[in-house]
Amino acid sequence: MSSTSIYKNAQSGKLKLATLERHMAAGEDINGANPKTKYTPLMIAVLEGRKDVVKLLLSKNADTNRRGANGETALWLATSRAPSRNRKKIVSLLLAAKVKPDLNVTPSIGSGNTPLMEALVQFGDTDVASMLVDAGAEVDKQNRYGKTAKQLAEKKDKSLVVALLPAEERKKVRVPVITKINRLIGHMIAWVNVATVAAVGVVGRLKKVFRISGAKDTSAPRNLQDCATAQDFKKSVNEYVQDSGLERFFPRDSEFLQKLAEGLARFKDSPSALNTPENLKGLTKLSLYQTIIYADDSGSMDCAITANSNIKRLDVQREVARRIARVCGLLVPDDGGIHVRFINRDVAWDRLSADQVDQHMAPLGTCGGTEIGTNLLQKVLQPFVYNQLGNGGLDRPYLICIITDGAPTESEGKFAEALKECAGKLETEGYGDKVVTFVVCQIGDDSDSEAFLLTLRNSQELGDSVYVCKEQIDGSFVEFNKNDDDLEIRLFNILQTPLVG
Repeated sequence: MSSTSIYKNAQSGKLKLATLERHMAAGEDINGANPKTKYTPLMIAVLEGRKDVVKLLLSKNADTNRRGANGETALWLATSRAPSRNRKKIVSLLLAAKVKPDLNVTPSIGSGNTPLMEALVQFGDTDVASMLVDAGAEVDKQNRYGKTAKQLAEKKDKSLVVALLPAEERKKVRVPVITKINRLIGHMIAWVNVATVAAVGVVGRLKKVFRISGAKDTSAPRNLQDCATAQDFKKSVNEYVQDSGLERFFPRDSEFLQKLAEGLARFKDSPSALNTPENLKGLTKLSLYQTIIYADDSGSMDCAITANSNIKRLDVQREVARRIARVCGLLVPDDGGIHVRFINRDVAWDRLSADQVDQHMAPLGTCGGTEIGTNLLQKVLQPFVYNQLGNGGLDRPYLICIITDGAPTESEGKFAEALKECAGKLETEGYGDKVVTFVVCQIGDDSDSEAFLLTLRNSQELGDSVYVCKEQIDGSFVEFNKNDDDLEIRLFNILQTPLVG
């Protein structure tokens, strides 16, 4: 029997009880170091994400504190280099081992980070970090540069600091849903970034296509075996969604996230002006949100956009709405489209594609005034947000695009109060901000409308979840058939502004 066969079996996952007992009976040391890698079978199993092998070796009292050539231990390797698919389980097994691991071990090279520091710096893995804290890891221990785990967490992502709190204090802290969504996006991009062909079922390696690195703080896999199949990808995302409490938005039986990953892959061939690596995160986040257009059909929308133009505001609004639907569906065109509601007209236009938006809005005329706040509450917030909150929670994050050409014809402050009330309800329910976001756009050059929107823009009470465009949105739409790329980029930038963060 080869002296290295126990290591090969640990690496491949073929090390079973009978096999291990044969190795040990033949005199092979369960804690012996591979002559080439200097890693023990336990370390090798950890690096390969072989949780069953790790469990088996620990049951035979494998030493968790044996060190590699540079002073690494199995726990240190688990927090710094283990693949994402089984990292949490492997750390749990090591912490429960009969031979307790050194929680604060540091290797002889590099920054001198502890396992706790590595979990935060390499992957932003809050679950593993909290497990280490609960087991007794030193939060205030310094690395070779004098940095503590808390300081490293604050530098990377302030939300990670919560993981370092004692268990009872962590329970009192609610992580904003938008933070969880951001991590999900990073997780998906990182997976897609290193995926093989089978991981997303699309030809091509995205790492070369997009030339993006994949953020380390997203539990990205370090080993391509992690995402060898589409099922591996789906399982990883499902586990992340479940662990982070996002299952209400993206249930386990939903194919949406898989479709989104496939959309990311296909987007490399898109002629869109938005087909750049730097736009990937924004487009992904936009796809995760359900978009609602709250349009203006008041009498003044029949007027021209300016005194020197013969283009009606209503026509510009239709084109803007069509383009919004198109941008929102770039990655997942078959997700069902956007919702459209009006200030005055009672319609329930749901899940419309860009072409359907154009067809539905083409024959419409104008009617009524501009009770924008009153009807925002009745036609958008109540059915889409408040009713869902009262029935178990939101089914999806929402981006509400509000288009108007004039000042409200209702009591002053009604619109702003509706926005503030929404933010308050979401905070009370533990969602935090940016789960329901608003973009407010002006069409036409009405001076009263400009004054109204300026007041909103300068308000200190609305928060970052409300973005009021600084310029008239129709400025770039005077000639619909020109500068299509510029129009698409401008709309994308407007839509993603309140989602940033």
